[in-house]
Amino acid sequence: MAGSSRKIMPMSDPTRARIGLVSKLCLSGAVVGILAVLWITLARPVWHHLQVHRHLNAVAANMAGQRWSVAAEHLVEAHRLAPHDADMLLMMVDFLHATTDDPHLLVQTLDDLRDAGRSRPDHALMRVKALLDDGRPTEARAALNALSPPERESADGWTIE
Repeated sequence: MAGSSRKIMPMSDPTRARIGLVSKLCLSGAVVGILAVLWITLARPVWHHLQVHRHLNAVAANMAGQRWSVAAEHLVEAHRLAPHDADMLLMMVDFLHATTDDPHLLVQTLDDLRDAGRSRPDHALMRVKALLDDGRPTEARAALNALSPPERESADGWTIE
């Protein structure tokens, strides 16, 4: 046996190969998890906000072109995505005021907008008129009496009075 020259080949360690594979899988899983958390916390809200404003821009463009049914479709979608968004509420008020379709919903939306702190000065008189159109004269009188004297004495105030 002294004359036989056998080379001993180093055997690869199967345990070490498995540990390397498990490490790579764990690292890949951690990266995917981190990306998912980033998507949920950062990208998804930004995407959501962009979608809402895309629909609101479409509402404004279609209202300007008096394509009311298309504007309504986009407004419904914006409302579905962000029912309490102040910009969406403002657009809904403008739409409802322009179409005069639903005075009850207009009053409700004006109240939501007031609660959000985004009410405009003309909204108080708009609310009084919507209350009258909705058949609620007692509430309309109380809302009119709650207006400041300059608002009550404006041309619109006199018209409602």
